[in-house]
Amino acid sequence: MLETKIAKSSLMILLMVTTAMAGCIGSDDDSISSTDNCSGDELKIAYEIKEDLTDTDLSNPQQIANYLCDKLDMDVSLYDVGSSGIAMEALRFGNADIAMNIDGGPAWVGWNAY
Repeated sequence: MLETKIAKSSLMILLMVTTAMAGCIGSDDDSISSTDNCSGDELKIAYEIKEDLTDTDLSNPQQIANYLCDKLDMDVSLYDVGSSGIAMEALRFGNADIAMNIDGGPAWVGWNAY
């Protein structure tokens, strides 16, 4: 009887630990990297990618990443965010070095806070 309770308790603890750690394994970031000819440190840009961008558009984040890669000689990756608030959180927690294409209010808060 006691062995059954210990086995059930151990199994429950193991189940809780594995489900708690499941989110810590791997990475599901939708980052786009422009590492064709760049080397060195990596610059991460939080950028809200819009649906209506074309390849020749000047605000296309991939063109900006390629330009910065050439000029800075660094790997540049785009960290796709859904809103300005998420871009600020990416800066806050170190997931991004630069946040682009955000509105004036959150940009001012980010400039003052981070």
